[in-house]
Amino acid sequence: MPINQLKTAADLTEAFQEWNTSLYRYAYARVRNHQTVEDLIQEVFIKAWRSRKSFDPEKSSLKNWLYAITINTIRDYFRNQAVRPATTSIEEDEKPDELNLSDQIENQDTIKFVFKQMRQLTDREQELLLLRYREDFDIPEIAEIVGMEYSATKVAIHRAIKRLQTICNNL
Repeated sequence: MPINQLKTAADLTEAFQEWNTSLYRYAYARVRNHQTVEDLIQEVFIKAWRSRKSFDPEKSSLKNWLYAITINTIRDYFRNQAVRPATTSIEEDEKPDELNLSDQIENQDTIKFVFKQMRQLTDREQELLLLRYREDFDIPEIAEIVGMEYSATKVAIHRAIKRLQTICNNL
């Protein structure tokens, strides 16, 4: 069963071991610099530890709370750097299974193309699409993470998809 508290240093270690990889993957998709992402994820866990008393497991899961901290930390980073987030990428270990080689190559090219076009979306649209389709969160979880109402989140994701489709189809 996943950990859902941060009361002791052991809890922090367990949370780090459980979610470091997925938080890192999400942050890397936004920032695209390994050293910076390592620093940001370290900052996420420091912030989580320092604000652990404000975490309420009745209101949120620890995982969702850590993603919210990650998103806010990335936003702060971009605001302080005054740079635009890099395009997302598909990692080498995310290759589709059970396809022949030409299908794999075509699928990878399509995925890379779509992720490259995502840089034209707003930061919020990128966050929503990454959480939904890369991190596989459901809409209520995304709403909780980004601090939006369920219906607003659902509409925002739909609009982001439509906008991305328009961008991709116009090229």
